[in-house]
Amino acid sequence: MRPRIAFVRDTIPIICWTNNSPKGKIYVSKWNGSGFSTPLQITPGNFEGYANPSDGPVIAAKGDTVFISFFYLQSPKSRIYMIRSVDGGNTFGDTI
Repeated sequence: MRPRIAFVRDTIPIICWTNNSPKGKIYVSKWNGSGFSTPLQITPGNFEGYANPSDGPVIAAKGDTVFISFFYLQSPKSRIYMIRSVDGGNTFGDTI
C-alpha cells in the first residue's frame, strides 16, 4: 500500500510501503545492484503505521541518512513517529 521512493547517495533507490490499509507494518527495500533486497520491517513488533491510497509513510534520504515518518493510530490519540537510518537504509534505529 502506497509505496514511496528516495535515493541513498543520490543514486541507490530505497522504497518503503505498508502491507495493509488502513493499518499495517512498514517495510523498506533497497536496490543492491541486481534487484531489491529482502524487505526489512522497520516498525517494531505489533506496531502498525497508518496508510491509505492517498496518505501514509513518507521517506527522505540525504547521503547515507534515511528518514521515514508515519502515523500511528492508537486510541484515543493519533501520533506521528519517525525512524532513521545512518547506514544507507541497511539498519534502522529506534522509533522516535
